[in-house]
Amino acid sequence: MDAAKPKRARGKSHFTQWAGQFGMAAELTRRGYLVGLTLGNTPDTDLFCQHIDSRDSFALQVKSLSSKTYFLIGCFTAGSADDLFGLVFVPPVPGRPLEFYIATRDELRSAAATYRPTRRRLPEGQPYRSFADGIAYRSVAPFRDRWDRLPR
Repeated sequence: MDAAKPKRARGKSHFTQWAGQFGMAAELTRRGYLVGLTLGNTPDTDLFCQHIDSRDSFALQVKSLSSKTYFLIGCFTAGSADDLFGLVFVPPVPGRPLEFYIATRDELRSAAATYRPTRRRLPEGQPYRSFADGIAYRSVAPFRDRWDRLPR
């Protein structure tokens, strides 16, 4: 009999995204929101939310990061300027609290323009990754714990 092949491990980014998405959902629930998870079935929407005192609902796109580099947003020009993003920094050390940032697409676009990385030479054979549609961790500081940005 052949020995069973070990399952291929998922990438770190997979775990970071789920930790951020569930962390955001937990924090929103703690703050009085009803939260529905799309589990990746709805493009550009990770959470459907509604405050318990309101009938209006809204969608939230969640982006997560585990090292203080860049949140990859996708395309800043696609979608509405008022689209809401929940950015979550998931510290690589267990036990440290998650950091939450709330902003609109327009706010992120403006903040991303304030800091651009310098081009650096990458090892031969490694493709250059463009951060044109991402935002540096240090640029999102004004949006930390901006829960007041969410509809009530």
